[in-house]
Amino acid sequence: MVLLIGSETSLEGQMVDAAIQRDLIDPWIAAASTALGEMAGAAVGVQGVSRRAISSGPGDISALVEITAARGGFMILRLPERTASAVAARMLTEAQQQPDEALVRDCVGELANVIAGQAKAMLAGGPYQFTFSIPRVSAGDLVELPARNLPGMAIALVCEHGPFTLHLLLTSS
Repeated sequence: MVLLIGSETSLEGQMVDAAIQRDLIDPWIAAASTALGEMAGAAVGVQGVSRRAISSGPGDISALVEITAARGGFMILRLPERTASAVAARMLTEAQQQPDEALVRDCVGELANVIAGQAKAMLAGGPYQFTFSIPRVSAGDLVELPARNLPGMAIALVCEHGPFTLHLLLTSS
């Protein structure tokens, strides 16, 4: 279940083109919602979509997935440490103890992998179909991007465990 929170979706203060919303953004939101729902039993809400620089804060955990296709680029899942820890604990409900830092990172990587897999299935056969790499996970600073100046968008999401962001950085053709 995806809940829209706040105002209409916009990029740089302008409405998102309906085709981009339908053909690109909505499938990634649905993929994140499906993955969090199945893996952590969490409903996802959308806070907004914007064009903005990728940033990370101290303690943030990020998973970078390289996208290979006509429109190559990257997907980055970024969670504040508190959100990542809560999601990992929920994913590992059978575990007898709280997950340590390494296990939290593994869970974020697996979540990014499942989101990318869900999005790949939803986008198959369309203009945004792709293949993807195994996620690279880091804490604090983002994983180094080979091309940091790719155009992109940030999808701000939230679940009961806290906020998180899905960044899409795609080449224009």
